[in-house]
Amino acid sequence: MNNTEDIAKFEVVGHKFADLSEYDFGCALINNSKYGYSCFKNLLRLSLIRATKRPDPNADIHRHFIKYALLPHHETFQKSEVIQYAQNYNQELRYIQNKANKFQMNGLSFFEVNTKQIILDTVKIAQDGSNDVILRFYEAFGGRSECDVTIKMNVTSANICNLLEDIADEIKVTQIDKETSQIQLYLEPFEIKSVRLK
Repeated sequence: MNNTEDIAKFEVVGHKFADLSEYDFGCALINNSKYGYSCFKNLLRLSLIRATKRPDPNADIHRHFIKYALLPHHETFQKSEVIQYAQNYNQELRYIQNKANKFQMNGLSFFEVNTKQIILDTVKIAQDGSNDVILRFYEAFGGRSECDVTIKMNVTSANICNLLEDIADEIKVTQIDKETSQIQLYLEPFEIKSVRLK
């Protein structure tokens, strides 16, 4: 708590997890569907139901299924695996067997970021029908960071784009081999950055 405004807040918005840590240990509260946390001294709480009466007097009056997990960890938050556990908890692995698959893929990852400080959060196809790939990154620890992103595809060009996927600054693409490309990114503390690949 930094000031009287922070002290007066009942809860803050948080997605996926909240972490209460000291220098060499801590505990994270991970969930997959609730967004309100509050913390006072050593008490960390997750708001389960908002239950407002306006404009709908029957809001949230039904059965709720809530998943959450407690994750104790050693080391600092930055050295822990809290972010990766929270990502996995929120994006469950789905196994789909395809008998027509001509490739035997064991542990193939199409994207690799060389630092835990920058998270690749979203991979999607561009909305304009161009089949470009949009990657959305964020800096998670509160510090400036550079990273190399290895892409297991032949990328012909890469650009920074905004949330509407409008193309902006060009990013240099380095070809590692015929099937692998690499780009470098720089992010400010807690910055969200989107990249458009062709």
